[in-house]
Amino acid sequence: MAADDSPQAPAAAAGTPAGAATAAAPPAAAWPVRRLLGWLLASLLAVVLLVAAGLGGAAWLAWRHPATLPWLLQQVPGLQVQGVRGALAGGQLHIGQLDWQLPAQAGRLQLWDLQVDGASLVLWPRPGAQAALRLGRTNFPFEHSTRDGHDLRLETPQGDPIPFHIAFWDSAAALARLEVRLDSAVQIAHRGIRLRWNSDQAKSLSDSASTWRGFSREQVLDWTSVLVDDFEDGNDTSSLPSRTPWRNGLTNNASLSLSVVEAGRGRTGKALKATYAANYPSYVLVGVPLGRMVVARSLDSLVFQVRGKGLFYVAFEHLEGSRGAKAWQRFYLDSGWTRKVVRTSELEFGNGVGDVYDWPRVKASLTDITFFAQDGSEFQIDDIRLHGLVAGDLR
Repeated sequence: MAADDSPQAPAAAAGTPAGAATAAAPPAAAWPVRRLLGWLLASLLAVVLLVAAGLGGAAWLAWRHPATLPWLLQQVPGLQVQGVRGALAGGQLHIGQLDWQLPAQAGRLQLWDLQVDGASLVLWPRPGAQAALRLGRTNFPFEHSTRDGHDLRLETPQGDPIPFHIAFWDSAAALARLEVRLDSAVQIAHRGIRLRWNSDQAKSLSDSASTWRGFSREQVLDWTSVLVDDFEDGNDTSSLPSRTPWRNGLTNNASLSLSVVEAGRGRTGKALKATYAANYPSYVLVGVPLGRMVVARSLDSLVFQVRGKGLFYVAFEHLEGSRGAKAWQRFYLDSGWTRKVVRTSELEFGNGVGDVYDWPRVKASLTDITFFAQDGSEFQIDDIRLHGLVAGDLR
């Protein structure tokens, strides 16, 4: 990476106030849903078999042995799985979470606690479905609503309230995203939902606790954030929807060595380790492209685990080639693992020197997340997650 990409400092819903149009809820007939799930899972099994046939003996080993089955599933395009136990050959298989980006832009299949027991398929019921409701200039009159959306009301056609949470609201940009809880009664009715505004209410009905009650922490994270990488796959490919590889760079008189290692120091699992030498003004960097230019106005924070020694920078960048505008936060590392929350509202102010600006300069055209380091010897990073964006924002 060229020296220009461097730290320069030393250190669908619409309606009217009277009655809103309906937004369709998912079909709720039980047997068609089960038949569809069966067809999708049968298709997945067929894909796995085809991949196995192409990989030969190594795939046969993965098919029969639990320890290597996760590796086989990783070969299926667009498929991510967690918590895999058992083996297909033995007829006993449990998958804690399955996330499959279907081929030909056919959509996305997400399942939790999938269990295959002989010829039986068990899907543990979830405490409701979740829907993301995106509002923009074409489907919502922001000029007729309050600046923070506290006058919104979401309800069934019968007027019963539906729990929701305002995840993001920007009246000036005319953009918003609501997280909506669709319990079984709403889905079975299949009569749509209504969004009202200018409601006569003393306070906002946005309620995160009611919207997510009964969901596990992992499920909430999956719906409200994007995993950049946890390095458990042991390679340099990110966990972003684009599966972009990590990049690295350094200036003159600097050295850098990267590897995926056991996290250690009281932390389980794997982490990315950088061993380096870079005294100011030299530096090293490790970054990941997002795969496209992202409108990241709703991005609240980057949360990750880090440890090491030296001065560390977290940069949100709009790169064109090897350089471009960035907004960052910097801090000195501790030798023990620390959970860092880098909020976009707390990034340092920049005046353009060294291409460093503030968050408003890059939030509408974010391309990369980059970590810089100098005046130290090593750092490790792990479990990196973007909060406030969802996977659809990066596709």
